[in-house]
Amino acid sequence: MENLPRVFFERYGTALIADAAFRAGAPVTVPQPGIYPLARGMKLAGPIRTVEANTDLVSILGAASRMRPEEVLLIANEPVPAGLIGDLIGP
Repeated sequence: MENLPRVFFERYGTALIADAAFRAGAPVTVPQPGIYPLARGMKLAGPIRTVEANTDLVSILGAASRMRPEEVLLIANEPVPAGLIGDLIGP
């Protein structure tokens, strides 16, 4: 199947793919800091809700459960640069 990567990524979310790679022993890394839009002209704005995660999923879930629809969640996770929320938790 020539389009297997495209079909695979359309069917399965990032969190599921990362979890499967981790369980298979494949290296899973996080991109360098910096948030860039997926398409030119995309913007993200709203009141910010911050949380100090310290690699603690419970604190992230607590902050996410208190969010209002217009808020943007900003997660601080010093000193470890890691992805902490994805399509399994986020809407």
